[in-house]
Amino acid sequence: MAELIATLAIVFWVATFIRAQVAIRRTPRLTAAPPGRPPPHVVALVPVRDEADGLRPFLAALAAQRGVRLDALFYDDGSTDGSASLLDAAAAGDPSWRVVHGSGELPAGWCGKTHALTRGLEAYGGGAELLLFIDADVELAPDAVAALVAALEVNRADVVSPLPELACDGFWAGLLGPNFASVATLRFPPPRVNDAADQCAFLNGQAMLFRRAAYAASGGFAAVRGEVLEDVALAQRAKAQGLRLLVVDGQALVRTRMYGTLAEHVAGWSKNLFALLGSSRRRALGVAGFVLLMSWLPLASLLAGLAAAIAGDRWSAAAGAVGWLLPTSFQIALRARARAAPLFAPLAPLASAIVAATLVRVSFGRSPLTWKGRAYANPRAAASVASRLSDGRGSC
Repeated sequence: MAELIATLAIVFWVATFIRAQVAIRRTPRLTAAPPGRPPPHVVALVPVRDEADGLRPFLAALAAQRGVRLDALFYDDGSTDGSASLLDAAAAGDPSWRVVHGSGELPAGWCGKTHALTRGLEAYGGGAELLLFIDADVELAPDAVAALVAALEVNRADVVSPLPELACDGFWAGLLGPNFASVATLRFPPPRVNDAADQCAFLNGQAMLFRRAAYAASGGFAAVRGEVLEDVALAQRAKAQGLRLLVVDGQALVRTRMYGTLAEHVAGWSKNLFALLGSSRRRALGVAGFVLLMSWLPLASLLAGLAAAIAGDRWSAAAGAVGWLLPTSFQIALRARARAAPLFAPLAPLASAIVAATLVRVSFGRSPLTWKGRAYANPRAAASVASRLSDGRGSC
């Protein structure tokens, strides 16, 4: 039995590891722009709602950007934690930065982020033809924005979006962050997204750099105003319009902090994960089963090996140990490549159980989900994003 379980664990993980390595090698890396280029004119459009904890470093990093003419428009969405004061103080020292203070009230049919970014762009009066939609929990290296512009131009893309390094500070972030995030890349492989002939469409809403004309052609955030997963919905519309999407490995220059506590991970991913899987219960349960299988098979192999060792079967004991050690080493390597707490890999069974439980919870739930004081319809009760696109493009 130990040999069979070990064989299954190794086969599954070898196939997964090879697939991941192929995707990694085919995903362009974000690198610093070459020197000597005229500085492009970019406007950063930033939605802010109760972001005071991480706002100071974000503002400092934005101010430190090199190689670009950078305007900034901050839409304060009714913050109550002091974010508004921090924004006002930062904008007071830079005439190219502006703050718009919203009431926090949403018109019917809108989600918070789509409303904030739409109102922010409407309020921007500058002439930048490059629009950087960016969240306030993103950490930018000084050359990050210039590098995004260079990637856009070199690849003749209409929109570029980086996959950032995950800041895995704390136990739960180190344990869960990479596991939840891997669902997105499993569902939307970057090489397929970057293929203009493939209907697979995805953008990471934490940071997206659009050509202004391309953003208008996509319909913008107003066209996806009610979508909780507005970035994927906008990506689907953009690709349906024949626009070229480019997803890049941005770990060298872009970093993000998502959630800290277990409750924050479950709440945040409950809002997004089911919609990320096309609002399909079958797909969500399939992914839940897959992540459980991939992490629990190696543990089962180890346990079977221990049982064989107690029984005196050295060959089966060795096979069971290899069936755990090899897949675990693959997990460590993949986490190390993503700079995401590699030593948490042996705890993969716990992480996968939480991911699977979150998927099951949202798949069968219909009660509203809450985020930053707002209630959103459970995605199980809503139609999928893709089904609302008239031509059906965007699925993977």
